[in-house]
Amino acid sequence: MRPLKTADWISDNLVLSYEKENVLSGTGENGTKVVVCFQDKTYESIIKDEKWSVSLGPLLIGGPYTLTIADDRETIVFEQIYVGKVYLLAGQSNIEFKLKDEQRKQGVDDLKYVRIYTVPQVEYIKDGTEYPCFEKSVWQKANREQLMDFSAIGYYIGKILNAQKIPIGLVACNKGGTSASCWVDEKTLQSDPVLNKVFYESYWNDIQDQNDAQEDIQRAKYQEILLQYQQTVALYQKEHPNASLSEVKKVCGHTPWPGPKGKKDYGRPCGLYSTMFSKIRTMKFDGVIWYQGEEDTKNAQAYARLLKNLIRLWRKDLKDNIPFYIVQLPKYNDDKNKNWPIVRQAQRFICQKEKNCKLVVSIDTGEEFNIHPTDKSVLGQRIGKMILGQVMNVSPIEIQNQTITFDQKVVLEKNNFGWIQKDAHTIWVGNETEGYAVTNFPEVFLYDENHDPISPFYFESL
Repeated sequence: MRPLKTADWISDNLVLSYEKENVLSGTGENGTKVVVCFQDKTYESIIKDEKWSVSLGPLLIGGPYTLTIADDRETIVFEQIYVGKVYLLAGQSNIEFKLKDEQRKQGVDDLKYVRIYTVPQVEYIKDGTEYPCFEKSVWQKANREQLMDFSAIGYYIGKILNAQKIPIGLVACNKGGTSASCWVDEKTLQSDPVLNKVFYESYWNDIQDQNDAQEDIQRAKYQEILLQYQQTVALYQKEHPNASLSEVKKVCGHTPWPGPKGKKDYGRPCGLYSTMFSKIRTMKFDGVIWYQGEEDTKNAQAYARLLKNLIRLWRKDLKDNIPFYIVQLPKYNDDKNKNWPIVRQAQRFICQKEKNCKLVVSIDTGEEFNIHPTDKSVLGQRIGKMILGQVMNVSPIEIQNQTITFDQKVVLEKNNFGWIQKDAHTIWVGNETEGYAVTNFPEVFLYDENHDPISPFYFESL
């Protein structure tokens, strides 16, 4: 007899969205009736093809509640279940960046109303076995101890939302060094000629003659190189504890990147869509915070269509026109690739064209020689406030006679370009530049009346 099981993401401390039709699912013996009890209501499902699912009706906000799931042989009980708002933290290393590595970590508070869940970072699956092998992930209380291994940005978002005094769920589904092409399915890439050529064919064509043994050899060599580099950096930092990251890089060089391509490489196209995102696509979210793009600056011209297709695919999978909060890339100077402004422009463009997408401007939060800024507080708090509708999206409307008009009040701080503020909504810019903040590491001097930065933009795009 096949045992009764639930989806991996169902555990004690689970948070469900009170505004969504939550679907609970799992596996079991064919023909068996499954009975689910929650908030004094009963739901039933007959197992077919070894799968069961129920859709919970309108839910009452609050908790804790008890959830029971039973068949004719066993009963599974989950305690401390809450109903409130749930947000997905997705993307690459800057949203993965852990709180224990954040510079303000000493002031961390327990978040009474927040629960956190981390999707295991499974890189590949072979013969039904997942690699690396992880223990089953469970929902946890957002206390200081558990938060240290969670997203730093997630903590600051949670701190803002915690003040609402309603249950908040934060789900981390992210992996450093990943292109957005890792987070979509094969159909999405192959059905678009540009995406297919840039992200799919270019990857697999390079290794079409590589076998498993050759890949394993390359992976082992890379791990040796990476370990040696990490030891070199650790030794230098021990001997020079006050050295800046720029100084460390000048002596030790940059982190060896990327690793070797192959079937086991988590950076392969569509890989993490299958091993990570697909595991949570039956969950219900109130918003997706998408912080990614650094890895795609090398293919910046294709990023707008890649991001657009990812948003549409995830919304289709999640069966919801879910809000996306797109974090625009911050400033960064330690990259020979000068395409960061193009990716920022693509992120801004998508938020203008796609419904229910909001741009989170982070141009003021970057570090010149560190691609992973260690202070995540400003950006995390800004995202939290945007979710609550407390951050404006100020946009330039048009430019005529060297004068830009904005849709809301703007503040021009001291700058080196000779721009002149004519009134609260207009600025004279002259004709010496092609836009605002359109370099990898620009000067930031345009803000809204709340002192949040205004997004970089090209004049020709207005």
